[in-house]
Amino acid sequence: MTRMSDARRNLLRRHGPALGIFVVSLAVYVRTLCPTVFVEGTGENIVAAWTLGVPHPPGFPLFCLLGKLFATVIAIGSVAYRVNLFAAVMGALAAAILYEALLLAPLRAPAAAAAALAFAFSSTFWGQATIGEVYTTSFCLVGLELAFLLRWRASARPSPPASPTPAAGRKRRRGAPPAARATKPAREDRFLLWFALVFGLGMAVHYQHALLLPGYVILVVAYDRGVLRRGRLVLKGLLLGAAGFALQAYAPLRSLANPPLDWGHPQSPAAWWQYLTAGQYRGRMFHLPVKSVFANLATFLRDLPQEFWWLGLALVLVGGVVLLRRERRLFLATAVTFAIAVVWLSNYDIPWEIDVYYLPALFVLAVWLGYALDWLLERAPARAFGAAAAALFLVPSAALAVHFRTNDLSGQRFVLDHGRDVLDQLPPHAVVLLPSTNPTFVLLYLTQVEHLRPDVQLWSRLDKGVAPVKQAVYPSWEVTLEPEARFVAERLAKGEAVFSVERQARDRLPGVAEVPWACLYRFVPGGERAAWTARAPDPAAAHLRFDPARQEFRFGEEQRLIASRYLLVRGDWLAGRGDAAGADRQYQEALRIGEEEPAIVLQVAQRYGDGARYEQAAALYRRALARKEDAELHDRLGTIYGKQGKIEEAREQFLRAIAMQPELADAHANLASVYGRAHDLPSAVAELELALKYDPYHLQALRNLSFAYLQAGRREEARSLLERAAALDPEDAQVRGLLGQVQ
Repeated sequence: MTRMSDARRNLLRRHGPALGIFVVSLAVYVRTLCPTVFVEGTGENIVAAWTLGVPHPPGFPLFCLLGKLFATVIAIGSVAYRVNLFAAVMGALAAAILYEALLLAPLRAPAAAAAALAFAFSSTFWGQATIGEVYTTSFCLVGLELAFLLRWRASARPSPPASPTPAAGRKRRRGAPPAARATKPAREDRFLLWFALVFGLGMAVHYQHALLLPGYVILVVAYDRGVLRRGRLVLKGLLLGAAGFALQAYAPLRSLANPPLDWGHPQSPAAWWQYLTAGQYRGRMFHLPVKSVFANLATFLRDLPQEFWWLGLALVLVGGVVLLRRERRLFLATAVTFAIAVVWLSNYDIPWEIDVYYLPALFVLAVWLGYALDWLLERAPARAFGAAAAALFLVPSAALAVHFRTNDLSGQRFVLDHGRDVLDQLPPHAVVLLPSTNPTFVLLYLTQVEHLRPDVQLWSRLDKGVAPVKQAVYPSWEVTLEPEARFVAERLAKGEAVFSVERQARDRLPGVAEVPWACLYRFVPGGERAAWTARAPDPAAAHLRFDPARQEFRFGEEQRLIASRYLLVRGDWLAGRGDAAGADRQYQEALRIGEEEPAIVLQVAQRYGDGARYEQAAALYRRALARKEDAELHDRLGTIYGKQGKIEEAREQFLRAIAMQPELADAHANLASVYGRAHDLPSAVAELELALKYDPYHLQALRNLSFAYLQAGRREEARSLLERAAALDPEDAQVRGLLGQVQ
């Protein structure tokens, strides 16, 4: 009994601080936890975990499986809250594991604890621990990988002493053992094998782990150059790594079960390979201009002090020097990891969440911070050791205080409120056309997880048409897109209610009007606009949950975008009732909130253009372009210049748009109009053909190219195009007239 009690005390003494770090971190995370769905992909992650769906490529099956298990067993609050809580638990566990790894470095316990808590309360990692994201699970495994490698390094056993070498000319006595050769210290291979398994599992959460592999290899080879020549060990490691990564078979297996979220539909070998290799994102890597690469790097350096506070950042630099002097091999491994992470991700075009992709670099800096704190502790007088150890916790305490408000999401329900507002406005069996992110994912969560309004039909608006939300994320060769104009017209003809979150340009949907409807737009036949406008609810009296005036705009682009959409609907509602001044106030407020977002500038400038306020529209576009280049902004500015008769300026803008985004069909069609005015028919035809290559149902291109073909005597080709145009807009008198001529 005494031995067991001693063992328990020793275990508590050894791992008690890790438990304390876990408890403290978790308490902070729970206090600041988001109670529901948050911005960007968290709604998708929650749906994927709860329904065991297939999330965006290359997938994170381990997160889905563990999240589902946790949310099922811990039945506290909504499903969204439970998955967020799972992320918090994994974040606290990651901090505790980092502490254990730093002890193996070896660092003194106070230094290891302070560094682990500083990482736990760094702005970016903390932000991921309060929402349903995968990064805390990923860094649990990163911590384990480091711990197993350091445990392997520390497991070296001294070689047995060598036997004396027989004197020259003397023969070894028969039966005597041969002289022992001097050997390098042996290490316990089991820790390398555990590392391999955990690394494979990490790759089943996030491919960020691949960025760490060169550093891991350097660390292992630096301590045992012969390890790569031990074929059996290498083979075992590869097999265990493959066993962990084999969880990626989850995607095709779950796709066969037809889950509500089935990204990439990876049932065929080609689709699964496209999914595993993240085909849809490969174009975002290493294609940025040098200017953008340095801008990403500057953003990282600018935000770095926010992670560990200025004192912590200074100590990180000291820690790098301390580690270099103490353990050059470990310093080299961590420095290479840091450099690869920064270089790779500075070249990744993902501006809406670039910060989370620097987490491997921040993890390295947390290790360096631990060495700096240990160095300070080493120099503390023996009688002041306790005070010095306590002083180390100034760094995580400062990070906690500085980052608390930024990461406190406990009162944030604006994404859910927006989703509920949308559903409240929809009559039974309504169709709603959605952009690619919010409110798509929150509506998917509400309809598929909370089972609110499952009758609502969710459709995605894509570049070349519309498709059901579930099919919109299939591989491009498996998606059947319907032209939006034809889709809306057919649904209205069937008596269905069709809505949109954002208003389209007037020329995109011929014969259809968009009536502002609380926080949405309702499609109605063009001839019924006045009647439906009179029936439209007043947004100010619609009892909407989301109120732009009550928002603290500290949660990024999505929050500003949502608020601006509400204001634009209010402005359009007022404009429909003749209150131009009231409408303009709403538009100006939308601009004040979202002026840095191209989507908002496009929407407001579009309204100015529709009202023939061309100078104001052009000024808006120019101001936005001075802030950030954007292909669609250039195209719209060119359109305004064209309406003002500034043909050369228009041509320049269209060419810039095409240079930035060659597949932008609108820009090709508009450039064709410029060539048409200049009587350059061959160039106009070439641009129109490109427009239809990128968007086969582009109505403007269909009309103009069919007319050009008629002029050139290509009647059969013209007839084919006119038939497609007539299918899109049966009420177009010009198309019907031309079609009559060729038939």
